Amino acid sequence: MNRFIFKFTCFIFPLVLVFFVIEYKLSQLENSYTFKQRQMVKSINEVEVLNLGSSHANNGLDPDFYSYKGFNLANVSQSFYYDYCLFEKYVEQTESLKLVLIPVSYFSLGYNMIESEESWRQFFYKRFNDIPIENEFKDIEIRNYSLFFLYGSLTSFKYLLKGFKIKLAENYKENGFYMGAQVDLQKKIKNFTDKQGKKIVLRHNQAFDKKNSQDNFLYIEKIIIQSKKRGIIPVLITIPTYKTYYNNIDQETWKITQEIISRLEKTYGITYYNYLRDSRFNKEDFADDDHLNFKGAEKFSKIVNEEILKVRIKQNK
Repeated sequence: MNRFIFKFTCFIFPLVLVFFVIEYKLSQLENSYTFKQRQMVKSINEVEVLNLGSSHANNGLDPDFYSYKGFNLANVSQSFYYDYCLFEKYVEQTESLKLVLIPVSYFSLGYNMIESEESWRQFFYKRFNDIPIENEFKDIEIRNYSLFFLYGSLTSFKYLLKGFKIKLAENYKENGFYMGAQVDLQKKIKNFTDKQGKKIVLRHNQAFDKKNSQDNFLYIEKIIIQSKKRGIIPVLITIPTYKTYYNNIDQETWKITQEIISRLEKTYGITYYNYLRDSRFNKEDFADDDHLNFKGAEKFSKIVNEEILKVRIKQNK
């Protein structure tokens, strides 16, 4: 029996050691969640313009082109629940915040992350941003406690084989803006087709559920109310997409979104800026059918600065 225990221990010990090495190394990796949190805390007393939002804002708003100190707090597939939680987390610590941009995408008012194919991201917010999971379940979830399972076993071993020389926050600026991978933009532009646009819209249609719209309305409402209490200007904004995307959206879905936005405008006297179909943007401004590339983001951020920031902040003085 003792011999068996000895052999078992000799077998299991290296595996346990490897597991804990992986856990430690994963904890040292910087991802978009830890990067944005670190940079936001670093500049929190100086930030005058803050934007929330999903990948459309993450890739589309570059605060370097504002006349005011800005920070991009958007992230991939970020829902309004996480917009609200992040805003609530930081707003009381800000000293200079003047305006908050609240992006509304075509499908986002019916979107709930925990019901989507991106539901795994909720554990990253909890682990790295200390944000409770929306409608948290009581069952024990191993991803709350282990980075190995949070990143996934295949991904963890892949990082191990690469010696953990991985840059998960690569191509992010210090202001939180994601520049995107430096690829041949002309090559990507050739993939902008009506067929591809329909495919992306279909995926977004599947992520939209009208029953989520009331909860999302309430999250936006909370951001607006907290902003107004602190003298911060809340602004709703829709970021440009390419025609292969916006020509294929479901008009009934878009109508629901516009009706909810109208309710917010009338109730709180806020302004909505809709750039979804802005004719100033062409193929060369996009990374794909519904995301701006870094050149398009520069162009759009300058427009936001001139048409929104300078006007609204000046009016509020």
